[in-house]
Amino acid sequence: MRSKSRNLRISLVSLAVSLLALLVMCRSACAEHIQYLDADIHIQKDSSVYITESYVYDFEASNRYGFYRNIPLSYSSGGKNYSVDFHLLNVTNSEGDVLRSKVSAHDDAVTITVGDPRVAVSGRRIYKIHYVLRRGLHFFNGIPEFIWSVTGAECPVPISRAVVRVYTPGNIPFNSIKTNAYIGTPDNTGNLTVTDGNNNIQIMATKLNPGDDLTVSLGFPQGSIAPPKVFKQLAYWLSDWWPALLLPLFTGFSVGVIWWHFGRDAKNPDGSVATWDPPTDLSPAEVGTLYDERCDMQDIVATLIDLAARGHLTIKESAVQMGVTTRSAHETIVYVFTKTDPPTEDVALRAYERNLLHFIFGPGADAGSKRSLHELENKFFQRIPELREQIYDAMHQEGYFMQNPENVRQNCTGLALFFCLVGMLLILASSNETTILPWGIGVVISAAVIGCFAYAMPARTRKGVEALRRSLNFARFVNSVEPRRADLMIAEDPEIFGRLLPYALVLGVADKWAEEFRSVIKVQPSWYELKEDSNGDFSASKFVVALGTGMRVMAETMQSEPPGASPKLDVTTGDVID
Repeated sequence: MRSKSRNLRISLVSLAVSLLALLVMCRSACAEHIQYLDADIHIQKDSSVYITESYVYDFEASNRYGFYRNIPLSYSSGGKNYSVDFHLLNVTNSEGDVLRSKVSAHDDAVTITVGDPRVAVSGRRIYKIHYVLRRGLHFFNGIPEFIWSVTGAECPVPISRAVVRVYTPGNIPFNSIKTNAYIGTPDNTGNLTVTDGNNNIQIMATKLNPGDDLTVSLGFPQGSIAPPKVFKQLAYWLSDWWPALLLPLFTGFSVGVIWWHFGRDAKNPDGSVATWDPPTDLSPAEVGTLYDERCDMQDIVATLIDLAARGHLTIKESAVQMGVTTRSAHETIVYVFTKTDPPTEDVALRAYERNLLHFIFGPGADAGSKRSLHELENKFFQRIPELREQIYDAMHQEGYFMQNPENVRQNCTGLALFFCLVGMLLILASSNETTILPWGIGVVISAAVIGCFAYAMPARTRKGVEALRRSLNFARFVNSVEPRRADLMIAEDPEIFGRLLPYALVLGVADKWAEEFRSVIKVQPSWYELKEDSNGDFSASKFVVALGTGMRVMAETMQSEPPGASPKLDVTTGDVID
């Protein structure tokens, strides 16, 4: 009996402790609540809506860092979906002081987070949220309609009392307005009362549970409220998205000013240059680089052709069953380079010309050394950046460009990539802060503007402009030269065809150059040996076609890269290690 009594006392104590714990938990869960919500909704003639929501929020003894308000922006009416344009004005306290707030967008809604994450609050607080709905009304078959979720379906705390006052534009009789208010679904009117107040429609609700979505719906007479005009909508768009428009415009203006002062070619006071021959103090690679401000692979190969024409090597075609390219379905052409003794009358080689010969034949190669194009495949590509950099540096140091054009492009491109990265980070951050998105887009577009200007920034000096004009005059001369003039030119300089052919190649007039010399050139140049033709006849046009094919093959082969890891360079000899 005593044992049963003892067990009963233990059970009663356990039950009491459990009930006390449950009571404490319920008290803790239900303590935080909204005592009063007052929403003033002012509908304007232009269909915009100004809303002020006043909250008397009781945190009790909880230490919170503020609260949040979820606002749906998408609604459905008449089987059609539409959205409103939300813009937060500010959040204040009862004294009118502006409080810290943040707006984040998600799933056709926005969330306003009110409060400072570094400052905890408790007890009774008053918050006022001021915002505007642009295009706040929907026009269904021309009939204005306003639907608005006053509390949202994600309110986490109960609301003891909510009062909504809707102020309509003047001269609209209240009896002509179809008013409806509900909680959750249109058939659930709950504890709602709807009355006509003094110049307003008033809706009152009590004892709203967490998640209860108090919604008001108003239908106005047709023509009583006009949809926003195009200029008004444009003003709305500009007020939100001006950074996406003005940032690129400001960037374009700033970069344009920089280009005007530092990116334009210098003026040539002498006007047009009368001479027709190209600037032979420049190599074909330099003429090609001067022409388009870029050192292309064609310019490097043209340097090789120019060195051959000047007597530093010979190029021979051979028809065999192995090689790097096929000119026809029945034969394969390989190209063999042979080093020769340099002519005594030739000018000193430039650094990149010496390196080009060195990269092809190897260090210390003697006259008679041979190298096939096939041997350069998947190896020579590592030499190309160095050759290009030497050509750019030579043109800058010789005074044809104000700065190294490739460095100018790389600096501008690097700046554009930096701004693009910053813009993308801002766009990613805009998921939590909607006002950042226009800035992110504006920075990305500004990056694109800088990137476009990168190709216009390299500037030629006065000396470079004069050399370019001489080059263009040569191209125009080639396009207009007559065969009889070619006869005179050959008579004056028998080597002129091969000597100037590399310049014609980089300027894109090689075919015309060959056509004009077709009747006067009967023997192929000694520095380029064509594959044996069946009839053995030489044609300047066929020679240029074969040379053009060879240049394309050389360019493709020299810049080809292995499918796997790139070959390494020997640090002592500079040779490519197989």
